[in-house]
Amino acid sequence: MSSENYPYVSDRQARSDFFVHADFWFLYARNPLTAIPSLIVENRQAPLSYGFRREAIHKAAGVNLDDFASPVEKAARSYAHWYLLALKRQPKAVLRVEMLLEDCRRNIPGRDFRAVEIPAAETGAGKPYLGVVHKPETLPQGWIEHLSRETFQILQHVSATLGYPI
Repeated sequence: MSSENYPYVSDRQARSDFFVHADFWFLYARNPLTAIPSLIVENRQAPLSYGFRREAIHKAAGVNLDDFASPVEKAARSYAHWYLLALKRQPKAVLRVEMLLEDCRRNIPGRDFRAVEIPAAETGAGKPYLGVVHKPETLPQGWIEHLSRETFQILQHVSATLGYPI
C-alpha cells in the first residue's frame, strides 16, 4: 500500500513512497506458519503497526480486522490481506526468507550472491513492543480447521502464490 506516513520509519525519505522510484519490486515473504504467531503478538502489542495495517486492509479490501474475535483468525486475515496488497504491485519475484539465497539466485540473474548469515524467520518475533519482548504463541493443534471457510480460502490462495502451500 502506498502511504504518506509509514509508522516506525524515522528517515523522512523512507517514510513515504514519494521518494521511491524502483524499476522492479521484490516481495520479501515469510511462511504463514511462522508469521501468523508473530502477527498475533504484534496485533496485541504494537497498536501503531496494527492500526496502520488494519486501516490499509480496510481501505483496500473492505475488511475490518477488528471484526474477527479470534486472534488466530485476525492474524491469518492480516497476513493474507497484507500480502495481497503487496502482490498488487506486481513484484518481479517473491523472495522467501527461508529460501532467500536460492530465490535471489533464481530471480535476480547476473549477480554473484554468496551465502551470508541470515536471521531465522522467527527473529522478528523477538523484537520488543513498547519495551517488552513477547514470545509468539504456539498455534493450537488443528488451528487451520478452525478458520472460517473464507479465511482459509484466502490464506490458502495467498500462501500458494507466495510459494508456501498449506
